[in-house]
Amino acid sequence: MSDNNGHVHRIWHVPESVRHILSYSKAKDLVSLACTAQVFRLPALAQVWNEVDDDGILALLQIVTDSDKVMQVRWSHFEDYARLVDRLALRSFTKRTRDKLNRVVAMRPRQDRPILPQLTSLHSHPTDPRDLLCILYFMHKDLVEFHLDLPMTSEQFDTLSGNDWQEPLEAVLFRVETELPHLKRLKLILPSTDLGLISKGFFSKFAELDTFIGNEEALADDGLLELARLQSLRKLAIAASVGSSTEPSVVDLRSTPGAPCFPILEDLELAQNIDVTLGILDTMKGPLRRFNCSVAQPMSFEEAHRLVKAIASFHQTLRRLDLSMEVVPVDSAAGKWQDLAELLDCHKLVYLGLVYHVSGRLFEFTDADLLSIASNLPELHELWVCWTPRPELKTDDEEVGGGLLDESAITLWGLARLLQQYPKLDRIHLTSINTADIHNSASAIEKVSRKIEISAQSMIISSPSNVAMFLEGWLPNCHLKLLEPGDDADWNVQASDNNQQLVLIMSLVELLRCHRHLVDTPMAFKDLDIPDCAKSIWTLLP
Repeated sequence: MSDNNGHVHRIWHVPESVRHILSYSKAKDLVSLACTAQVFRLPALAQVWNEVDDDGILALLQIVTDSDKVMQVRWSHFEDYARLVDRLALRSFTKRTRDKLNRVVAMRPRQDRPILPQLTSLHSHPTDPRDLLCILYFMHKDLVEFHLDLPMTSEQFDTLSGNDWQEPLEAVLFRVETELPHLKRLKLILPSTDLGLISKGFFSKFAELDTFIGNEEALADDGLLELARLQSLRKLAIAASVGSSTEPSVVDLRSTPGAPCFPILEDLELAQNIDVTLGILDTMKGPLRRFNCSVAQPMSFEEAHRLVKAIASFHQTLRRLDLSMEVVPVDSAAGKWQDLAELLDCHKLVYLGLVYHVSGRLFEFTDADLLSIASNLPELHELWVCWTPRPELKTDDEEVGGGLLDESAITLWGLARLLQQYPKLDRIHLTSINTADIHNSASAIEKVSRKIEISAQSMIISSPSNVAMFLEGWLPNCHLKLLEPGDDADWNVQASDNNQQLVLIMSLVELLRCHRHLVDTPMAFKDLDIPDCAKSIWTLLP
């Protein structure tokens, strides 16, 4: 990398071994090095330059405020380091950092230049109104990405001194609108308030905008219509309101006939009601390739059918689909896969994720439906189909229900057949799988050797050893796991009976694989590496 004069920047004069060591250091240790160790300051800061945080900014400021060198040298060093910063992710400055920032801003000799001249991306999740004022110091006309996350309900906004927030927030939004003409990616998650923070014509100023992510509060009045008219927008994500109102503030585009709508939009993510969702789908002209849709309120079967039909109209371009919806039934009939079958017109799908809840009713879904999905979607790599799970407790309430119409309809044997026939499919998640009935003749299928992941919210298991033998014989590289309600994001799973059965199954599979390896490649017992999951098998046995 060269500086503006074409000379190799002195950061690259640091030995490769030193840079290698620094690359494994923790962020706070790098910041400490950047603040205190002269020889390592530049390379240490370079390791966090891609996304400098609050501590990284403090490290920069201390070069000016805490050094014993003459001011000219301080500013020279500060500008050297500041030019390395490309992305900035701020959360909340301490009073000490804010004071230092204000001092540096007031002291700097070149007031007309940005503090971080190479900064292209600025993310902020402020927790104090004064943080918003600090953001203003880093904004400059060459920013291409700006994120502001300030999700507050109207009650929170008022409780947290809304008057203190209003003026700084309006100042930031005004700067975004008037001084960031080259923005390509913009995210605005704004508080729920009646203050009218976004001005009319706000989005029409961004001729180069490629991506917009925001909530309903950021699209009040004609915001969505202005975005629809942009010739550059390729990705749009609209989150639900952070407020408690059930009335959407986003305009239904169908109420403005003839308006140009998203001519090149490819990636769409919506968490809106059915009217807003259909309004966008029915009017957009872009080549939709990725669609993530979660309909905010329950809908009728007729509305669900219109939604499925609208999605299927993009069958020539759609590659990834995530659809979550809840339908209110008009009678006692079960929900069924055929309600969604029109989606199979989208033959180019590589990912399909469906969450289809029919309130208080069963769901009709079988191995044959899985085969139908795979046969119509030859490019499919990953499939998720979820429905209302079967309730654990019996009840006399007719409105409470869930599960499959036939709990034995989705089988592990059927999944093995499916995976054998469609070699691109390698990840499947279903709400429930029946692994109890695997006595069918396995001669009808061939061994599937590729890596596969099968997961479910619950599994019916009668014999863990039979399941393990089946997996090891016909799906030798398959990983079977549960994703139960309550499992956290770090995959720390619950110690449920069902999960213990799965751990036992996979432990047995690992032991069988070890045995097979020993038969094929004899080795000394002391060299045998027992898998971690197999080590816990004895704790699961009665």
